[in-house]
This record gives sequence, structure tokens and C-alpha cells, in this order.
Amino acid sequence: MPHAIHPPVARAPRAARFLILLMLALLPPAAMAQSQFEGKTIREVVFKGLTGSTPAQMQALIKTRAGQPYHGLTIRDDLGRLSREVSTASVDANLLADGGVIVTFTVAESPVLGKIHVRGNQKLKTARIEQLIDKKAGDRVDDNLVVRVRQSILNEYQKMGMPQADVKMDLIDVPTTSPAQRVDLQVLIAEGTQTRVEDVIIHGNQAFASIRLRTLLLTKGSVAFIKNYYNDALFEQDLVNLRDFYTAHGYWDARVERGVFEQKPAGKDAALISPVIEITEGERYRFGKITVRGVHVWSQNEADAPFAGLTGRNFSAIEFMRAMGKLESLYYDHGLLTTKFNKAFDRKPQTHTLDITIEVAEGQRIYVGKVNVVRPEFPPEKEKPGKFRQWYESHTPPVKDEVIAREILLKPGDLYNKRLERDSLRRLARLQAFDPAPDKLKAYNKPTTDPDIHDMVIELQEKPTGVLGGGVGYGDVTGPFVFGRFTENNVGGRADVFNTELLLGTRDSHASISYFDRHFGDSPDSLLSEVFYQTLRRPGYRANTGGLIEEWGHDLGEDRKLYIRGRLEYVALSPAHGVDAHEDLSRSYPVVTGRVRWVEDTRGPIGGLITEGQMKSYSTELGYAGAPLARLEAERDRYTKVTDMVTWRLAASAGFMPYDRDTVPIHERYFLGGSQDMRGFAYRGAGYFDKDEEDVPIGGAAKVLIKNELIRPIIDPIAGVLFVDVGDLGRSPISWQVPRVSTGAGLRFNFQRVQVAIDLAAPITTLSDDRTQFFHFSMKGAL
Repeated sequence: MPHAIHPPVARAPRAARFLILLMLALLPPAAMAQSQFEGKTIREVVFKGLTGSTPAQMQALIKTRAGQPYHGLTIRDDLGRLSREVSTASVDANLLADGGVIVTFTVAESPVLGKIHVRGNQKLKTARIEQLIDKKAGDRVDDNLVVRVRQSILNEYQKMGMPQADVKMDLIDVPTTSPAQRVDLQVLIAEGTQTRVEDVIIHGNQAFASIRLRTLLLTKGSVAFIKNYYNDALFEQDLVNLRDFYTAHGYWDARVERGVFEQKPAGKDAALISPVIEITEGERYRFGKITVRGVHVWSQNEADAPFAGLTGRNFSAIEFMRAMGKLESLYYDHGLLTTKFNKAFDRKPQTHTLDITIEVAEGQRIYVGKVNVVRPEFPPEKEKPGKFRQWYESHTPPVKDEVIAREILLKPGDLYNKRLERDSLRRLARLQAFDPAPDKLKAYNKPTTDPDIHDMVIELQEKPTGVLGGGVGYGDVTGPFVFGRFTENNVGGRADVFNTELLLGTRDSHASISYFDRHFGDSPDSLLSEVFYQTLRRPGYRANTGGLIEEWGHDLGEDRKLYIRGRLEYVALSPAHGVDAHEDLSRSYPVVTGRVRWVEDTRGPIGGLITEGQMKSYSTELGYAGAPLARLEAERDRYTKVTDMVTWRLAASAGFMPYDRDTVPIHERYFLGGSQDMRGFAYRGAGYFDKDEEDVPIGGAAKVLIKNELIRPIIDPIAGVLFVDVGDLGRSPISWQVPRVSTGAGLRFNFQRVQVAIDLAAPITTLSDDRTQFFHFSMKGAL
């Protein structure tokens, strides 16, 4: 029968208590003596070993002050602060006769930079090298200056297509009468000669096309004005990458080797070569017998279930790791974090099968001790922000600890659940206040002295939360447009969001101000408030709308949320110039509605190209919008990995109003067609049209749209898309037209400040009134 699991209570056995007492007895006298100073008044803080800095400058770096009580933890932290400014630092304390304490910090300061000597460079200007050094005469030379600057110079040569360049750096002592040590920095550069890559030639590949294999290579050919240069270290890595790729797809006997490079003359300063890769693929292996051993916590059937159906199929590392992930989740999502999985592969060349044995060494249940949030004290080097951003960031507080704690689903004493750990990271990423890159936002369990307790550690790095910008763009809904926006994602350190936006387009102009209170009144619930005004030009009519939206959100856990929204709006419709339609296009009416919406969103990764997870949404809206309004809507957006490079996206949506379309004004109806809707048709170009004005779409009361897409990266940041769209519009939920079907291909360009989508779509089924469109284009660029 089920039973409750309680976190263990740590008790030291007699033997452990004896060992602790023994260790305390053996501690060095100096360590034990520190306790005699704790809490006593500091009479004086002394600095020794200073050569260039003053005691006042050193005092400004630390928190220990004369007149304050002595605290060992503060002293330790001060040593860390001093060590970041000087070469070494140590501390000593002396007890005075009156019971006070003198604290003495002894430091060894870093040398002072004298001159900078750059020798051997021709292609890279000396001024640029000095800019990369970012030090001037009189500055202190920190310990990692040589390593940091050398790498920066090498990176610069890499960008110039000269990866063969070598950089040597020396610090040379300079005699001086000053007490501070002085050094000159010498930079010696051997630039070498450039070898341009014309193309990368691949021989022997049968299972995979050359264009696919080239996407795995770091060595690229040169095209037109794009010049790429040969780097032997990168080419060696390319060979390793291709071997790993073939192994991951079951070609365990594949050989990937250098061929004889082709070479052409290319002028006096550079050679032109085509590296050659020779591939011998061999036979593809299939999954053989997969055996899981050592399972006791779960039944054997539960442990075998993730691998069911793999035997006999072509080997795929992705499928195997996906199955392993399910087996590991059985343990890691139930607190068994110390469980080990040892995999043994038995390759059988005669039958080209691969038997796999998985030995499970089950661990004990682990509980959460402390939850520690770690923020880097010094973020990595980056471009210096402008004066406005420096001023702005100095006046914006970091995200408060209690706000972060609200998003962490694991608490002290809980069974350590790896799924909840991952969900906590997703919740933090959605705050838009932290860098979502995996190396900047991560969580892990850290063992403690108690084998049953692990601390949860979350490392995060905050990013600029205030965004002021604008740009230009084009879309079939807006037409050409310009926009400006200001967003602050961390108002008051609470991760609240303030946003104001202005967009001016030929078909859509709008202005809005919104505030998202993430924890309204310190409750776990959120509240979104928005005021907006729009001027919309739609085929056949114009709509001026303005109003207020209030939306309350309640977290249901496990990426699920419930939203209740109220909308108060006023709509004024007028026919477009020269339009005399049968439909009533001249109406004004208020809108008062309420909507309940349930959402589950597990799509990821957050902040990158989505490749997994899904979003599900169901909503009901009731109220008045020129007539009684009732809507039932559902939406699903699912991403599934087909191969390591291809993602299948299924985006389906449906909306229904339980009556004929003529019951509500045209502005409240459903429409079909457009770049962001049913491709292959013009904006609102598929469906019902006015009796008197055949160019005026009048919409329907029901709609279904299903979009299937295969998405594959081509060359970063370009991705290709193949798609099939199926959509239909109904005059009412029981009166439908013939479904429309279209297919096509497209490209997505996701540059740092510009996003472009190009689709070529061919309709397969149409009606005579439909407005088809082959070419779809949208663009948005930030200035």
C-alpha cells in the first residue's frame, strides 16, 4: 500500500562524533585561535607591502573597519576582494592589552605597465592590437592579462581569415626608482601566409549527401566575396566530427581520413586549396538485444519499456539516448540521484548488429538540503555599454532573491526531483531577466556531508532587462511599418514587466502600454493590465478600436496556467473608399467580454530555435461585441525531433461560435489565408466573399487550420522549411466549405537584428472566389 516518504533526519553515530572531536583536537593552533578575536572591537586596520596604492585605496575595497567588531567571515571575504586586485594577500590579527584587535593585511601588488611593444604585425594594425590590450601606461597588470590578450589577438586574426597566426607575449622588467614594480609588454606576432579554401571535396559517401555532411564541417569553401581560410586544427576536428556522425548513425566500421588536397595558384600572397575527405562507410549496424540488469526499485518490465521496439531497427544514437533518458528519469525524477548506468556495446561484425547491456547500480533516495543561488560577481568581458545604458543599469536593481525563490519548485526537505529541477530553470528563463544560454543558467545537485542530502545549486547570470529600440518591417497584416518599443523586464527587482510600443504601418497602426505584475499583491498569481488603441485597414473596411484588458493568471504547476481575462473595448467600423458591400461595414459598438483560458507550454529551448515540447491551449470567451458573443477555441503547437537535424512542427488551431456568422459584426469573425495563416492564399483570401463586392472577404463563424512543417538548419543563421497547410472555414459549425490544401518551401533568416521569412506556396485545392498567392515575405529589423 502507498506510504509517505519523509526526509531523513541526520544523526551522527557515536563513531562519527568521536572522529569530529578528534579532528577538532588536531586543528592547527592558529585556526583555533581565530575564535578569540570574534566579536572584539577592531582598533586599527593596517596594510603592509603597498608599493603603488595608498592605504585609503585598499580600505575602500574591503568591509573590515576600525571601530567595528571582528568577524572571521568578513575577514575571509575581504581577503577574496583584495586577491582580485593584488597578486597575493594574507591577514594577521593581534590582541591588545585593552582587549582590542589590530588587523594587518599584507599584500603583494601587481606590477605597473610601462610601454607596449608590438612587433611582426602587418595585416593587423598596431592601433587595433593596443585597443585589444585595453591597458595604458600606469595601469596595474593583472595575472591573466597575457592569456586574455593573446586569445583576443588570435581571435582577431581568425576573423581576418588568418588562423595560422602565432602570438607570443612577454612581460619584461624595467628598472625604476619607484617602489612599484614596472614591466613592459612585448607582443611578438608571426602572421604566416594565408591559404584560402576553394571547396571541401568529399569522396566515398553513399548513405548521406555531401551537402548534409558539409553542414557538420568547420572548414568551409569560399563563395564570391565570402573567403574562408584553411586551419589544420579545424580540419582535424572536422574528421573527428564526421567519424562521430557516422558512428551515431550506426556505421561503426566507417573510416574518415584525409585525401590528397587539390591546389591552385591564387596570387602572390595566398594559395588556393580544396581539402579532400575520403570516407569508407561500411555496413550499417542494427540494434541487437538490449538487456537491462540490476533493477530492484522498479519492475523489469518498467526498466525494459523505454527500449521496446528498438531491436532489429537501424542503430541511431539519438533514439538510444532518448530511451536512456526515459530509463534515467525513472530514477532521477524520484530522488535516486546516485544511481549509475554503465553501458557495454558488443559489436557483431558478422551480423552487423549491436548488443547493448546496461548495468544499473541503484542509489539511495536523496533529499534537498539548501537551495543556493549563485550569481557571478564579475560577468565575462563584453563590449562596453553606452553611457545611457551604463546610467540606466546603475539605477535598476537585480532580481530579488525572494522572486527567484518563488520560481524554484524544489524546497529544503523535498525529495530531489530532477524534473522539477529542469522545470525550475524553465520558469527562471521565462522571467526574461537572465541569460537563457545553458552555460549561463543551470542547476545541479551538490553532495553534502550527509549522504542522504544534496544541496540544489542554481547558477544564473542576469542580462540587461531594459530594452529601448525600434526598427522597420513588412508583413501582409501590417504592410510596411516602423515601430518603437521600450520594455523593462525587471521593474523594482520583482521581475514585473512594463512595456510600451508604437507601430505605424500602412495597414495596421497601434499604440499600447502594459504592466505585468508577476506576483500581484505578493500572491502567487499574476495580473496583466493593458491599454491600447488601433487603426486597422482590412480588406473592404477600416476599424478603429481602443480599450482596456485585465488578465489574471494562476499557476497550476508543471508548466500549466489558468488565465481569466476581461476585455473592455470600443469598435468603430467604416467601409473602405469606393466599397459598397452587401455586408454592413459601417457599425460602432462596445465590447465587454470575459475569457477563461487553460495553457500548458513545454516548448524549448527557451531563447533559442525551438526543437522540442508543445503548447496546448483551450479557451472560452463570452460577452457582448455588437451582439451576444461566444467563442470556443483550441490550439496546439508541437515540436518533434525527426532526426538530429530535422524538426517536425505540427501547429493546429480551431475556433467555433455556436451560430451563423451573420450574428456578429465582421470584425469578430474568423478568416483564412496569409503568410502567418494559410499559405498559398492572400491575406484573408480563402473563404466567403461579399455578394456585391467580390474582393471583400466576410469571414465565418468556425475555422480549422493545421500546419505541418519540417524545419532544418542549413547554415547558421539560415533554416529551411517544407510545409503542408490544411484549412477550412465554416459559415457556422455545421456549414463548411471545401477544405483548402497548400504545400511549399521556405527559408528563415534569423540574424542578430533582422528576422526574415520567405515562403513559396502552391495551393492544391481552391474555390473559384479564392485569392491565391505564391510568394510570401515578412521581415522585421531592429535599428
